[in-house]
Amino acid sequence: MTQRESIRRCCDGLKKLLASLERTTSVLPYLQDVGQIKVAADDWPDDRMAELAERLRKVLKTLKEILAADGAAILSGPRYKEFLEAGTCADF
Repeated sequence: MTQRESIRRCCDGLKKLLASLERTTSVLPYLQDVGQIKVAADDWPDDRMAELAERLRKVLKTLKEILAADGAAILSGPRYKEFLEAGTCADF
């Protein structure tokens, strides 16, 4: 799988995860960020994919720290397992 495909796949999983959460001010900016990264993965040239992958890594790191409305980290263990465990974001 190419880096472009990996980024798209991870973004798809993250969009599903974020869409499953209550829409709060802690979730909405990341839903937008993930959407922008996915669009960029479709549009940017191959030589910029490493830059885009780094943006995605930063978002993933932040999602492990930011709390959702239920008090758990947005990217908590159970949510990771449900939406991303199947290797969706394994490259990041």
